[in-house]
Formats: sequence, C-alpha cells, structure tokens
Amino acid sequence: MKPVIYIDVLIFLNTIITFLLLLAAGRLMKLSSSPGRLLLGSFLGGAASLIILAPDMGIIMSLLTKLLFCLAIVTAVFNPKSVKAVIRQTGYFFMVNFIFAGLMLFICSLPNVSLIQYNNGAVYINFSVVSLTASSLLCYIITVVLGKLTGKKTPSDAVFDIEIRSQGKAVKGKALLDTGNSLEDPFSGEGVIIIRQSFGKDILPENIVNYLEGNPSQCEKIRLIPFSTVSSDGLMPCFRAEKVIVSGSRDVYFLKNTEIGVSNKKNMPNALINPQLLSNPERRKDHAEAAG
Repeated sequence: MKPVIYIDVLIFLNTIITFLLLLAAGRLMKLSSSPGRLLLGSFLGGAASLIILAPDMGIIMSLLTKLLFCLAIVTAVFNPKSVKAVIRQTGYFFMVNFIFAGLMLFICSLPNVSLIQYNNGAVYINFSVVSLTASSLLCYIITVVLGKLTGKKTPSDAVFDIEIRSQGKAVKGKALLDTGNSLEDPFSGEGVIIIRQSFGKDILPENIVNYLEGNPSQCEKIRLIPFSTVSSDGLMPCFRAEKVIVSGSRDVYFLKNTEIGVSNKKNMPNALINPQLLSNPERRKDHAEAAG
C-alpha cells in the first residue's frame, strides 16, 4: 500500500529541493540571481511537483514535461538574454535534476526504504527531515565538485582595465587578475572583486566608509563577508555594483550586480579580480562586438 501524499508537504519539500538545485546549477554556470528570482523559481518547482499525482506518463512524455518546467524555472531565475543562453542554462539545470533523480532512485532501491515516491520526475518523501537534508545537500555537493573539476579556464591576461559603476558614479583604473583572490559570496557562490578604499572613494556607500574609519554605530545594513589570508582574517565590507566592465587585450567582460569588497590597505593594487568572474563565456565579448 502506497503512503498517503500530503499536498502541503509535497510542495514545501520540492520548493526546498528546487532551491538547492538552482544554487547548484548557478555555481556550475558561474551565474547568480536575486533572492526574489530564486524564490520565484523555487516556488515554481514546488508547484510543478504536483505532476506526481498524475497518471504515469512514460519516459518520453515525462522528460518533455520536465523540460518545459525547467525552461520556465530557468527563465524566471536566470533571465537568459538569448536562445543560446536559454539552451545552455536549461541544459545545466536539467543535468543537475538528473543527478538528483539518480540519487533518489538509488535511495528508493535501498532495503527497507518505503517513505519515498518518485513519479513523472517529481519526488515525495513522507517528510523525513534527515532524508530531505541528506539527499538534497549531497546532490548540491556533487554538482559543486563537478563544477570545480570541469571549470572553464580563465583568461591569460594578468592586467585589465576596469570600470565600476555604482550609485550613478563610476571609477576607472587598472585591475589585476588575482588567482589568490578566492573570496566568494557565501550565499550565491559568486566571486568578489576586492578594491582599495582610496581607489573606490567616489562610489563607496557611506556605511562602508564609516565601517572602515571605525564608526560602527553609523554602519546600518552593512554587508560583511568573512575572508582569510596568510597573514590575517576577518570580515570585509561589501556592496553591489550595478555594472562592472573589465577590458583585456582582446576581450571585454560585462558583469552585473557584482559584489565588491573594500580594503583599507594602502599597498594593494586598485582592484583584485576573482578569476571565477571571467570564466563565464556569456559575459565576454570581443572589442569589435562590444564597440558595436
């Protein structure tokens, strides 16, 4: 006898799973999204799980239906700008889903496991927190490891021209592609650009200036990211720049909503670029294309 499926548990469970799968796919593609879009995509995934209640569709129809759901979720979360981007992003998300589906089928095959139902590409666990946490996080870890192993090569240029735009202002200068800069946003996994305080003084939010000058009482809603180096560790104040343009000898990279860390060290370059930020081909154009 099959266990009873509770609709609220089904949707809640698959919303959480979709959220983790989207984070994993984003890390593989080196893409980030706003919290609002991530939540929207997660809720779509939760609602799509109701397909488990439909009669068995067979492999082909189940895959086509899953593909349509993936297209809708990817469009909502990553907002692809071209057909090529849609195909690429949907492919990555579909791949992450296959990894998770394989993991679910493996768990289903284990002896004495009867709490899991898997049908038409949707999964239902009779709300075992341990099962939910273990299977979802394991899938996330697997895809992150795959991303590290298959990551695309970054440009060979060491020095770039950089323009950072924020709050209607901009700063320009030279930046160094720093393989030692592995600072990432802990939530999105997106790389962080570190700039010298004096270089970015014209675009720095007031709360960051106050933080660096030792006035914590004036630091409302400041974002801090933990960092660690050979000589020190601590918390680095960060803000999001609306647009960053990085120009190399041949290519130009356009980065949107990029996390910028600010250091008050005086002996560092203008900016240190995390190589991960330049590994996504969708951000790169050659000079002729960018000028056009």
